[in-house]
Amino acid sequence: MPELPEVETVRRGLESAWRGREVTGVELRREGLRYPFQADLEERLLGARVVDVWRRAKYLLVEFDNGQVMVSHLGMSGKYTLVAGNEMDAKSASNPMISEDEFIENKHDHVVFHFADNSYGVYTDHRRFGFIFSLDKEDVDDNKFIAKIGPEPLRMEGVWGESLWDANQFAKKIQNRKSPIKTTLLDQQIVAGLGNIYVCEALHRTGIHPEKPANELLTKSGKASKKMVDLVAECQLILKEAILAGGSTLSDFKGVDGSLGYFPHQFGAYGKEGDACNQCSRGKIARIVQGGRSTFYCPKCQK
Repeated sequence: MPELPEVETVRRGLESAWRGREVTGVELRREGLRYPFQADLEERLLGARVVDVWRRAKYLLVEFDNGQVMVSHLGMSGKYTLVAGNEMDAKSASNPMISEDEFIENKHDHVVFHFADNSYGVYTDHRRFGFIFSLDKEDVDDNKFIAKIGPEPLRMEGVWGESLWDANQFAKKIQNRKSPIKTTLLDQQIVAGLGNIYVCEALHRTGIHPEKPANELLTKSGKASKKMVDLVAECQLILKEAILAGGSTLSDFKGVDGSLGYFPHQFGAYGKEGDACNQCSRGKIARIVQGGRSTFYCPKCQK
């Protein structure tokens, strides 16, 4: 599933490719994806112009000049592509897109957004775990998918909301949590957007065992320990590195322009089962399952 860096990569591509474009049609090629499409989805967006593209955790929020915000989750395999029309330069560096003759229409292209300049945006989703809906801007923060999300791990342009994660805030949230630190970090009500890949990497870099109870990273007075401060900082650093690399290419993730993410070249633990640990050089990366997901770690240096 695309994690925060992948969604941020898509957000930046959509912002560059869609901003300022007017919707002249929304073509729904099936009744829904993970959830049924709204009956009035096209009516909500028809004639509206894209003014901004935001991200909240792993959700994309496309804001229109008529007060609508389209919320989109990529699920396991969702992706957006901008197809150039006759009036657009497909080779323009400022507008990541592919030309019309490169676009192959297929059964997995479920939603097509037609724009006034004859270009169109295509949402493709092989597994159909993604979803799309639109709502009034003033209702976004109270929406059931958005309302309970925790603070954002990074402060950056394009983030919807103001709350920012830090070690002191994290310490207050986990005072009585004995659940493993790995699964705690994946709780979207604790911190927004962190996913399996980057949590594995952060724990590996900071030498913290993924099964360590979360509240054992607190001091006796319940404050953030140095290990916790280091862990939060490492999570933030890894996310920044991954965003700069364009995300991680696992399965079929691509950006809006079709480019692949290259952060996997920097993995120290994830997917490295049996390889020598690059942190201590004494152990080999092992794999366990936590919460139904694979966790990769070094038994020698992660305590």
